[in-house]
Amino acid sequence: MQHPPSLEGLQGKPPLHTHVQSPMPPLTDFQSLGCARLPTNFTPDQLAPLIPLADDALSDPSARAGARIPTTAPLVQTILAHAPLAEAIASLGDYRPVRAIVFDKSPDHNWGVPWHRDTTIAVREKHQVPGFAPWSIKDNVHHVQPPPSVLRTMCTVRLHLDPSPATNGALRCIPRSHLDLDDHWPDQDPGHQNREPITLEANAGDVVLMNPLTLHASSKSTHPAHRRVVHIEMANHPLPKPLQWHSDA
Repeated sequence: MQHPPSLEGLQGKPPLHTHVQSPMPPLTDFQSLGCARLPTNFTPDQLAPLIPLADDALSDPSARAGARIPTTAPLVQTILAHAPLAEAIASLGDYRPVRAIVFDKSPDHNWGVPWHRDTTIAVREKHQVPGFAPWSIKDNVHHVQPPPSVLRTMCTVRLHLDPSPATNGALRCIPRSHLDLDDHWPDQDPGHQNREPITLEANAGDVVLMNPLTLHASSKSTHPAHRRVVHIEMANHPLPKPLQWHSDA
């Protein structure tokens, strides 16, 4: 498989670190490929106030696999107000945050994630709407699996607070896999099908964009270190009434 050209230099700034070598999909190909990386969106000085906010969210013992935080939290709002990122997102559409999670792989909590898609959304109330099922409750919030057509219009923003090389559980994606499914979930997911993944290595301050339907995975770190990531799910369409995004006031 021939990978698209690198995004290095998109923001006109050199990378904070030099470990990222693999070419990445450019922002202009995000909609067709389902993934992209924006190098060095945040400088060390801009990251510094975000790290204690992330650590505070992760300090809860129940946050081992990730801490869900409100989209109104200062951590989320500060990230999305960052001008280069806001401009990049605006170039894709009129997106707004609908769910946020903070993750950390560390020497104490080091795990691998198998190939999967992010298939649930958070809503304010449970309503029986065709195509929306099954239902679950996570942290006292209603979650549901919507039709693939809803997820295909979304965008996940992942800000890396620490370097994420291949040796530290970098995200791997299957380009164009977000286009595998039609408007209804099939009896059997097409899955990996031996398609070649790309590894979205990231420097501290880099932002990775991913469609929730893009098949993605990450390996257990072979050189464990902190790999804090702020994961923000964005939507640009309302849900069919009476459903509402959980973030809607």
